[in-house]
Amino acid sequence: MTITNRLNDVAKVYIRHTVNKGWKLLEAPPAFERIGEAHLFEVHLKAGETKVVEIAEATPIERTLDLNADVTLDMIKVFVAAPESTPELRNSLEKLLGIHRKLVDLTQEQISLDRRLRDYRERMDELHAQIVTLQAVKTGGELMTHLKTKMKDISERVQKATISMVDTEEKIMLTRVEFQDSLAELTLPDATKPVGAALAEPAALKLKK
Repeated sequence: MTITNRLNDVAKVYIRHTVNKGWKLLEAPPAFERIGEAHLFEVHLKAGETKVVEIAEATPIERTLDLNADVTLDMIKVFVAAPESTPELRNSLEKLLGIHRKLVDLTQEQISLDRRLRDYRERMDELHAQIVTLQAVKTGGELMTHLKTKMKDISERVQKATISMVDTEEKIMLTRVEFQDSLAELTLPDATKPVGAALAEPAALKLKK
């Protein structure tokens, strides 16, 4: 708050402020008295002087953030870009975001491979039905050869896609382990300490995958 002394004499102003239960006072005028649960802060003003008085509090807050949600990733990206974040925490979060992006890309690749495999199998069923039908037709030799060639080609594609699917699933499993390990090692700054202080014990912020 901004306080201005419009008098021609020195003025003494008292600001009454009550710190709620569970909150901790961080910044306030040094001179104060206690009236019950309230603080009575004393501010001296010279004639015509204007002062800005800041009273700041903090309290531990526990939040669960789902890293699958775009809003959570956007929040972390904003925090990483903010000058208040320490280099250690910024590096940890950037690493976490990088692993998460890799996991999202692998998951999208898995979905794409699964869709491709379903299409291939549907096409193989169609070709198989067509080949069975042509077996009763004596004049369908050339078309039969074409269908069998297509059947072989689709079968090879299914085999390659299946191998890729297994490989992708293995990468997803390893990336999830890497993500959980990085998440377990993540520490957050203590809100009750000055900006730039060393990282404290892990804060009460939960990030879930």
